[in-house]
Amino acid sequence: LEWVDEGGNVGSAPLGDESDMAQVHPKKLCDEMWKATSSTGGVDLRIGRVMGVTLSDDTPAMKGVTLDDGSFVEADVLVVATGPWTEEVRDWFGSIPNWDGDAMVANLPIIAGTKSHSMLVRSDPVRILTEAVFFVSNNEFINDIEVYPRPDGDSYVTGSDKTYKKMTERPGAEAVEPERIQELTHSMERTSPDVLGGLEPHTVQACYW
Repeated sequence: LEWVDEGGNVGSAPLGDESDMAQVHPKKLCDEMWKATSSTGGVDLRIGRVMGVTLSDDTPAMKGVTLDDGSFVEADVLVVATGPWTEEVRDWFGSIPNWDGDAMVANLPIIAGTKSHSMLVRSDPVRILTEAVFFVSNNEFINDIEVYPRPDGDSYVTGSDKTYKKMTERPGAEAVEPERIQELTHSMERTSPDVLGGLEPHTVQACYW
């Protein structure tokens, strides 16, 4: 391994190479997917929070959803792709006229959310690393840490996970917990003291998955 301290490494195994796996930048990927989708026409992007669903009076067929600004979006199919915020679907069906909304979602599995922290570090002078590493360890601060080098010289370090059954933070407003970033910093000091250890992050983030 090019940047991991071999003294603390018991063993390693490759997951793949450039022929069968790749790393993607989440926002750039989403931007390109939307660019490709919108170029076909007939697609409308509405940004808002769903507050409730409306069904037909005589059959449980979808008619649309009401957003947090009071607007109504007609739809005959509702696709829920909200990740760790999927539990909010239960509230959408809570008070539907003529239908027992709670019964409709009673068999949905519980969807928990895991909050991960991440940081971007860059060596000076810049060194382009090529190996992403996923750690498995009996040390709780190192276990499940993932490090993804990027072509611009940044290394994306993520981990320090915590699972929640109900989300209290809104998408895009996830608070960064300094102690979690400190844990990531310590993990790099232990696993890569000569390369990534001791580097101050220039960007810190938190997200749910």
